[in-house]
Amino acid sequence: MYERMEGVLRQQAFSEVQQVVDPQFFDIMRLRPTQMVGMEVPSVRPGAAPEERIKLLDSAMARQYQEDIGGMIEDQITDVASRQADSLRPMMSVIQDAIQMLDNNPDLIPGTKGFDPELQKRVIEVGKSYEVRANGKMMGYQVKMQPIINVIRNELAKERGTVGAQKQQQQQAAARSAAAAARAAEQPRRQGGQFDSPQVGITSKTMPSGKEEADYTPFWEATGLNLGGALPL
Repeated sequence: MYERMEGVLRQQAFSEVQQVVDPQFFDIMRLRPTQMVGMEVPSVRPGAAPEERIKLLDSAMARQYQEDIGGMIEDQITDVASRQADSLRPMMSVIQDAIQMLDNNPDLIPGTKGFDPELQKRVIEVGKSYEVRANGKMMGYQVKMQPIINVIRNELAKERGTVGAQKQQQQQAAARSAAAAARAAEQPRRQGGQFDSPQVGITSKTMPSGKEEADYTPFWEATGLNLGGALPL
């Protein structure tokens, strides 16, 4: 990322330097050294007056002159780009952190194999308070988001674990109810639909127990099982 950003900054710096450097220097840089022999050009000697000029006597002198001009322009571009980079360094750090956050948490990225929409939604909601924007675009966050993401992910895991346990308990209860109903259906019956013997797991009214019989009707209704009134409760 920094390499790309550096390239952008240098391009912008070149455009800025091009506005302040005498255009004739760029024209000179486009010529062949042999084309410049005999030309009078502005002196680049430190402290030289603007009107001071020198004559290029041969191609070697012309080539050296071009190298001197190119070096001076390059120094100006580097200086401008460096100042721009210093001013942008905080934003570049924010962008780098945002990229690293996504690299370390692919489940936040739609389209990935482990994408977690609920996790993404909660991270975005919490992160709104820390957003860094430039020109109306969200660039990253003011704080390191990884600890926050870890907390949200752990909370989700606990919530999902609780829901999963409850669902498993419900499934187990339904399975037990279905098994009990199946056993009841297998009991032999007399003519008229009455059981020959007490149902498995259910006390017969004709069997003295000394205790008041429990009413299981609400339980069976809660399970959704329709036993057709076959249970002699």
